[in-house]
Amino acid sequence: MTVIRPNSIAGISSIFALGDQVQFLKADGMPAGVSIAGTVTFDDVTNVDSIGIVTARAGVNVGNPTINASILPNGDANFLGSVGIGSTIPTAKLDVGGDANFASIITAQSGINVISGSVGIGSTIPTAKLDISGNATISLDGTAGFASTVTALNFNSTSDIRLKENIEVIIDATSILKEVNGVKFDWKESKTSSVGVIAQDIEKILPQLISERADKIKTVNYSGLIGVLIEAVKELAARVENLEGNR
Repeated sequence: MTVIRPNSIAGISSIFALGDQVQFLKADGMPAGVSIAGTVTFDDVTNVDSIGIVTARAGVNVGNPTINASILPNGDANFLGSVGIGSTIPTAKLDVGGDANFASIITAQSGINVISGSVGIGSTIPTAKLDISGNATISLDGTAGFASTVTALNFNSTSDIRLKENIEVIIDATSILKEVNGVKFDWKESKTSSVGVIAQDIEKILPQLISERADKIKTVNYSGLIGVLIEAVKELAARVENLEGNR
């Protein structure tokens, strides 16, 4: 073992043989801290062990055939390869074999995929693929698609007059409804039965209620039909009142 005391540190330039150990001692023989202004190079060693914290002003670089990482003074860590937590052979940039807790925000530039299992937000035991306990707000520039049923106690659509312009009462709503067929049908993929309308039929008379997905599948804003139905009922009610008045 090579022992270095305070009076022998200044200007030291030494090469220690493989397997040699270095111990820094105070004048009274107790272990001392080390402050090095230059570069310390460890060659041909398996481990560098420290009981306390290793602090570096310009970062700590770790490099070998399986690890290429930089640990920065501000606490950040950069890994050029993959990191395995609970996994000895990581198959992704971050491979966690077990549970993971995040105390802050998770940000992904290209999405987060959950291959198996469920995701709970505000729920420690999710009972669905996505289980949200509490309020949820989804802000989108485009549309959100669901391949199955969406169930909720209420669906609220934004309808504040302060957000609208060019407002007109729908005229001749009964004529519009005459062009729409209410149909029964079976979904091809799920083989389940349902009722509704055909998007192509609605597009001919109310194109503003039709959207088209990236795969060219057409969708209908069913809520938009409510206004037509309301005015159609009012028109029919007026006709009934006229007939009753002419008796």
